[in-house]
Order: sequence, then structure tokens, then C-alpha cells
Amino acid sequence: TDYRLPTTDYRLLSPNETLYVNMIVENLNLNVLLLVAALLLVAVSYIFTTLLPSSSRRSSASSSAALSAAMASSSSPSSVQVGPCALPEDVRAYRRTDEFTPTTVPRGLLRHHHTRAGVWGLAHVLEGELEYVVYPEASSSQNPADVDAEYVVRKGEAAVIRPQNYHHVRLLTPTTRFYVEFFTRSS
Repeated sequence: TDYRLPTTDYRLLSPNETLYVNMIVENLNLNVLLLVAALLLVAVSYIFTTLLPSSSRRSSASSSAALSAAMASSSSPSSVQVGPCALPEDVRAYRRTDEFTPTTVPRGLLRHHHTRAGVWGLAHVLEGELEYVVYPEASSSQNPADVDAEYVVRKGEAAVIRPQNYHHVRLLTPTTRFYVEFFTRSS
């Protein structure tokens, strides 16, 4: 028995049949082109969302100069400070938290809160990424529209937390590990 599929001699097709075959081929080419375009769109989307480094999502113009100053002056050479300000030179560390992960982070850090008067914080990211959201000074508002700035703090960076400035953090990766170091004036 012969299992080969019969071949068609296109010269024997009527003009209508030839037109129909040509339409099928053209539609197939168009579908392949659309599939390739969709795959390219997915690839570009993946590159922009995961492979390219994400920068601050939103920051006010008033804090951009402060961010540059904060990154220029680091308290320790191994970390970059991120945030609306830098630590003052006359502060000293007096306490450090345990390391936090997505399963051990206290819920209070994920909610709107602030440090005590005269207490500065430095959130050190050891792994992954942390979002640091800052509200305007002296604002107790929890409205997301009232956010002053949002910063993405990466491994090796530290977010500067001002005294009594409302803020919250959000862990952006499942492997994020961080700790908070607290500072007060030396005097």
C-alpha cells in the first residue's frame, strides 16, 4: 500500500480554486506575521519589566536634588544611600533590627508609620529589592495620592529614613532581605 498523500497539480485547478488556494496561503502568511509580532511584543515587555534595572517609580521634583546629595554622601563606603536626604554627620548608630524577609517582616513596617523624634533610620537591603515610600513631612495622610516619593532600594543600597517622617516599605522580590539601623544625635 502507498501511504503518500496525493499531490495536486495546480495547473489542473479552476481559476476559483486557484484564487481560494492563494487566499489560504496569504492568510497563513498574515497569521504567521501576527504571531511573530505578538511574540516580539511579549519579549520587549519582559525585557522592560524584568531585565532592565527599575528606577524610582515616581519622585517629586523637590526631592531629586536631595536624592543626588544622598547618593553622593554615604555613611559607609560599601553602601549607597537612597532617599530624600542623607544622614547627618553627627549621628551615631544605637540599635539594629534582625534581618527581615518576606515571611518575617513585621506588618508595622509594611504600613504607614514613622520613627520617633530625633531618630533616623537606615534600611539596608542585603538581597533583592525594597520599595521605600515617603509621605510629605508632617503628613499623617495614608492616601496614596499624597505620596511624596517612591524609591526602589536594591542590594547594597540603603534608604535614609528621616525622624517623624511617615513612610512604609514593600518587599519587591521573594528573596528580599533587609534590616534597619537606627541613629540618634551624638550629643
